[in-house]
Amino acid sequence: MDATTVPPTTMTSTTATPPSKSRVPELDGLRGIAISLVLILHFSYFNPAPDHYPTEWIKRLLGPLGRFAAFGWSGVDLFFVLSGFLIGGILLDARGSPNYFKTFYVRRVFRIFPIYYLWILAYTILALLLGARLRGPLSLGPVPLRTVSIYYLFLQDFSWRVSTKLTALWLGPLWSLAVEEQFYILAPFAIRYLPRKRLVTALLAAVAIAPALRILAMFLSRYHMGLQGLMYKTMPCRMDSLAFGVLCAVIWRSPKAVSWISRNRFGMQAALLTLVGGYLAIAALNPEPLTMLMAAFGFSWIAVTFACLLLVVMTERASWLAGLTRMAWLRELGKVSYCVYMIHGVVGSFCGMLFGVLRRAGSGRSLASNCVAIVVSYAIARVSWDFFENPLLRKGHKYKY
Repeated sequence: MDATTVPPTTMTSTTATPPSKSRVPELDGLRGIAISLVLILHFSYFNPAPDHYPTEWIKRLLGPLGRFAAFGWSGVDLFFVLSGFLIGGILLDARGSPNYFKTFYVRRVFRIFPIYYLWILAYTILALLLGARLRGPLSLGPVPLRTVSIYYLFLQDFSWRVSTKLTALWLGPLWSLAVEEQFYILAPFAIRYLPRKRLVTALLAAVAIAPALRILAMFLSRYHMGLQGLMYKTMPCRMDSLAFGVLCAVIWRSPKAVSWISRNRFGMQAALLTLVGGYLAIAALNPEPLTMLMAAFGFSWIAVTFACLLLVVMTERASWLAGLTRMAWLRELGKVSYCVYMIHGVVGSFCGMLFGVLRRAGSGRSLASNCVAIVVSYAIARVSWDFFENPLLRKGHKYKY
């Protein structure tokens, strides 16, 4: 979800290339694809539920697409790979800086904390003032401060508490931010102090360990169902996607590696095509994340697919695929994706209440409600970007490496 930029490296660039202040349009486009997958998951008219569609012919026409729409949760994995690439690249470029840690953490605070803590604070105030007095789809329930406090500490990925629907929509998406922030407590130290080869070894170890931890969590979930959620939400179990992103940053800063990818672009395209085929097969056969298949194999396949996509787009910037990521609407959506990601569930709930479709989703009203929710989410996020996030981002970038 981070909007940090990286220098647009070319085939002749080296690791000494000075950072650019311009955004890389392809990365914004990939970010736009990631948030689009999440929006498809939560707002799509496609749905595998048998009673979702108002008529049988609409069900036959659109029903099979529901399984692919249900796979939209994988957009978060694309966010993880992109975050690893962006932040890992920034740290690799600045690893010799005397202001390395200070600048990195100050910039992260300016980028992540303000809107994140405002969102949690708004929920806390609303829950304390109204709490259980709200009924129906707007119910927050009695919210213990101890439960909310874990969000202030970025520990929500280790919680599997059941809450009301609105609470889940308000706070639920924040688990992925906890995963990223925990990873970035460790990553700066590894990148700063490990030689390049040992860093690559450590990243490969993270890629190998994460599936093992997921399998262990799934096995132990036989004795405690809450552990099944930990397989999906916790940083140790999801660190492989972030590690793949950092590995892409290492590759991107190696002229030999980039040159090899360029010379073997048809092989890379074939590999990407194969990976995308597998990605679509997983979506068609088993789109649910909390399964042993996903734990052992699926998450890793998704991460490799998105890492390969990232490298192909960045090394073949004249290709149609890179051109796709430069589409204006994708770049615009990617720019404001951080706020959209946080607020879209709550906005969708309120729009559903206004349209009267919270209890039955298979109607024209449902489609209209979802469209309005997307537009409203974007409008709020755009205002947030123009008047809040971007000014704070510029303040953060006054701290130089």
